[in-house]
Amino acid sequence: MRRSPARSTLGLCLSLACLALVWHALTLAGWLTSRVTAARGYLRDVGDLTDLAERPGIREAVRSVVASGALARLERDVVGRLHVVDDETMSVGVDVSHSGEATWVYRRYQQALRSSSSPGKRDGNKSARLDPGFAPLVVDVGANDGFLSSNSYNLARWGFSTVLVEPNPAMLALAREAQEPMIDPYHEGVQRGCYVNAGMAGVEAATTMKLKVGGDVVAMESSLVDVGGASGGGGVGKNGRGDDSREQKLAQLRGGGAWGGDVIEVDVLPASEVAKRCDVPKDFALLSVDAEGVGDAVLREWIVAGHKPRWILYESMHNPTPFDVTKEWLEGKGWRYVRKIGWNHAFELEELSARLRPVP
Repeated sequence: MRRSPARSTLGLCLSLACLALVWHALTLAGWLTSRVTAARGYLRDVGDLTDLAERPGIREAVRSVVASGALARLERDVVGRLHVVDDETMSVGVDVSHSGEATWVYRRYQQALRSSSSPGKRDGNKSARLDPGFAPLVVDVGANDGFLSSNSYNLARWGFSTVLVEPNPAMLALAREAQEPMIDPYHEGVQRGCYVNAGMAGVEAATTMKLKVGGDVVAMESSLVDVGGASGGGGVGKNGRGDDSREQKLAQLRGGGAWGGDVIEVDVLPASEVAKRCDVPKDFALLSVDAEGVGDAVLREWIVAGHKPRWILYESMHNPTPFDVTKEWLEGKGWRYVRKIGWNHAFELEELSARLRPVP
């Protein structure tokens, strides 16, 4: 039986494809062999790292990195994140917050303790514990997984109580897994953790909203949609962003593609309800707000509700109210703007700043 022209052509194409594949494989093998041979020659006289540093190219690269200051900056960042976990065992930990925000808060907290004039109860043979006048507690709104770039993780290790507010149930489960083992490890009743699976958007009463859930590790953080009722004194408009510019930009960045993650319905609570569920006092250490699109409203509602966190870490990206407006509003309420640390704007209660040494 004669083969049809189509089948003959297909067979010829397959044969040529196989030959091309073999050719590319041989070419790749030759390229790899040449590179291995070159590497062997390059490393022939290298006995250790000090020898390697003398080879052409390596020394110039190291000199360039050192001269640029990149190596020194990296070392300073690493050293700045190290801390002693236990004074008795001298074990060392690392600050996992994005840019050392947790360490900054903790150092100011230690200064507040030292400046306190109200001795508390004795702790065995140790010196009297001092009462700084506020609870060592962190309210972390937008806690995400409670570890990566977390402003609360290290403070939990250092004995602070935590209130983690996160609308994505999967992320809150990870946050609980990360932090729960550190909460009151000796069952002394001096530290607690509260986990709230809900969003916040400056609402006046509990409601439900849609949540865009990040579909991959690149988009871990989630964002609420349809939050036109949010207020919190922040003037949040349609979609919590004032307009749809952010959504339009995201679509453009994705090449016109639609949202790649899931959309789920979640509870959204006012600050008063979160405070009630978790017994949040009016005076506590840190309010950390990372709530994309509604952060300004969330920040304001905690303050309007009468809470006085000694420190505020506020991520202002993608929020409708310009940061300068939020800054002026907070300063009018008694908070002093310190500086920007990483993505976060840091504030300190003015009455506390007045009795502490200058803010670093």
